[in-house]
Amino acid sequence: MDDGSTDNSRDIVRSYHDKRIRLIENRHDYIGSLNKLLDEAKGKYIARMDADDVMMPYRLAAQFGYMEKHIEVGVLGGGFQQIGQLHSKFKPLHKVSMQDMINTCCMAHPTVMIRTSVLKQYELHYEEDFKYAEDYRLWLQMMKHEIIFHNITTPVIKYRISNNQITSRHPKEQKERADIAKKDGAKWLLEKIKKVSYEEVNIPSSTNLLTVVIPFLNEKDEVGNTVRSIRNTAGNHVDIITINDHSDDNYDYQADLAKFKVTYICNSYRIGAAASKEKGTRLVRTPYFLLLDAHMRCFTLDWHNTIVEELQKNDRQILCCQAKALEKNCKNIVHERKVVTTYAAYLLFDYNYYIPDVHWIEDKKLWRLPDHKIACVLGACYAASKRYWKLLRGMEGLMHYGSEEPYISLKAWLEGGGCKMLPEVIFGHIYRETPPYRLVTAQMRYNLFVISSTLFPTSLQCWANTIAYKRNKSIYSDIQFWLSVNKENLTQLRQYYADTFHTNFEDVLKVNNAIDLKKYDMARHEKKRIPDLLEFLIESSRTSCVNLWEGCMGLLIVLCEYEEYLHSDDHTSLAGELLERITTQITPTAEFSLSFAHGLCGIGWGLIYMMRNGFADMDFSEELSVIDLKIMERDPKRITDYSFQSGIGGILCYVTNRLFLLQKNEKEFIFDTRYLDSLREAAKRALNEDTDFRTHSYALLLLKYNRDNWHVLQPKWKDVIDLPTFLPQNPKNWKNGMTGAVGYLCNLIQALQCTIE
Repeated sequence: MDDGSTDNSRDIVRSYHDKRIRLIENRHDYIGSLNKLLDEAKGKYIARMDADDVMMPYRLAAQFGYMEKHIEVGVLGGGFQQIGQLHSKFKPLHKVSMQDMINTCCMAHPTVMIRTSVLKQYELHYEEDFKYAEDYRLWLQMMKHEIIFHNITTPVIKYRISNNQITSRHPKEQKERADIAKKDGAKWLLEKIKKVSYEEVNIPSSTNLLTVVIPFLNEKDEVGNTVRSIRNTAGNHVDIITINDHSDDNYDYQADLAKFKVTYICNSYRIGAAASKEKGTRLVRTPYFLLLDAHMRCFTLDWHNTIVEELQKNDRQILCCQAKALEKNCKNIVHERKVVTTYAAYLLFDYNYYIPDVHWIEDKKLWRLPDHKIACVLGACYAASKRYWKLLRGMEGLMHYGSEEPYISLKAWLEGGGCKMLPEVIFGHIYRETPPYRLVTAQMRYNLFVISSTLFPTSLQCWANTIAYKRNKSIYSDIQFWLSVNKENLTQLRQYYADTFHTNFEDVLKVNNAIDLKKYDMARHEKKRIPDLLEFLIESSRTSCVNLWEGCMGLLIVLCEYEEYLHSDDHTSLAGELLERITTQITPTAEFSLSFAHGLCGIGWGLIYMMRNGFADMDFSEELSVIDLKIMERDPKRITDYSFQSGIGGILCYVTNRLFLLQKNEKEFIFDTRYLDSLREAAKRALNEDTDFRTHSYALLLLKYNRDNWHVLQPKWKDVIDLPTFLPQNPKNWKNGMTGAVGYLCNLIQALQCTIE
């Protein structure tokens, strides 16, 4: 196709005297030329090629042979080797799903071979409205018709990189149109998943009380092995529903399961682990169900009776069975894995990783909750009543795989029921070296954001957003895309949860207030140093400084936390002296910096900390009003320090905590509109700077102010400082303040509060 060449390209083509070569001429209509080529194609396959690339000599034979062998494939791409301005090899995904294609264009346009019949059958073509992203749009449109895309990983062309490419010449237009195509494809996928999730299935009625739901993908004989283990230990006293999530391993699951009296369902389209579990729970006809992975073994006879009896006593809970770690050896024999037995899990809301971050309870002595209550179910074997699951809205909102257990556990605790361990019911869990499906980071992290966007208070949402943004901006962008596509559904879920769940999130955080075994052992060992640390604290109290980092404010809070840990009031007098020293110095004429570490913002935050954590009956309204007025004397527009300790970050921290305190207590706001508008502009600038973690989080929090259900959690030390985890043995080497001995004592107290004496 000559699209209006002005050089001797036509003459070069005409110099080849071969009946198989046809020269078609067009006049500067790129999309029209592409479509004319499709219309003129007479072969069984269409091999796409750009004029400045170099075809590998084996390309056509390799792709033709693959397409002939795999008649289900409609489009076949390949790898390529870059030439020109860049030199590298590109190895594409072999099997490409709609989810993959939405995440990124997985097909290099000049490498593809298309089955001509699929274009004719569905009347597909390139679209002018998507010029510069026309190939991406076509792939997505084809995938809506469930046409199968594969790549061969071998390079089939040498792909030229130059400044004349569309990506270089029209990057803005290309991205805009690709984003439109991407969003359209994503909406289609969500609707498709919903449609498959609600496919009509005939489930026979039953007199049993419990159904085992087993979703799976490409598990081969392990599905039958798991079902056999169920029948060997529970007989026919449980119903079994197996859900094949569109496996493509050519294994005959239906034939393998026929002898076990199960309901076998095969999804017409892959919807993911979370949606398959939700589909299974919706289909059960019994009052109770057990969700089980497809690579499990039952170790307890009549285990179903224990589950049913517990749920009959109280169906307002999620039950978790005891998991025993198993593995297969080289001869495919299952044996117990040599690992420490764990006892369900708890959730971390730290900033070192995406939140909520799930952790196994590694030792019974870390199991703090009474009556076998647990913070989070984990281990691929958990049960519930259908009634309670429906109330909690199950796995709704999640995609693909990941975070199912934290999601349902948090909802159970927020509703007021909670989770419980059944240590007497043991299931073996075979750990695999690799999963039977490909894990995509953005998809897995997206599910964490479903949790944060539907369940978290505003301040913790901002914390979660900042973690993701700081860890990987590209993944964060992908997550935000899926959140925007699914916004309507997630907004509806958040409102439902707000109307249904009435437990304070602070109480749920306390349920998850646990530590790992290493920190537990450290805390028990270091406990003997507390008398020396306390003596140092008392000595430090003689300072005339009242700031948070090295003065009376930090000392006062740590002293209150120590008294709470001991349930004593031995140091009430000293605490009173420290508080009086602080409050008497906060006057309209006093000279203080605004610094969080060494000035008014930190002192104000400390007073709010005392109030909201129950360490003071006073409301400190006079002192906080003085701080408010002092802060408003400084125009945020003039602040160029974006750090947390000394700059705008600390101001944002104080102001957001102060605004929530005023809102919570229904007090008149002191901050005027002009100041808050100026501070919002400073927050926006901070987000564009490479600011520290805490400044970024509080900037987000202020920008969400005045939205529905704006909520700031009780202040905690981790919100403002990384407490020291090490202190020299010799007191002569100790330094004062929250970055030294006092901070170490605070960290030690927090760890000891998580232990069982």
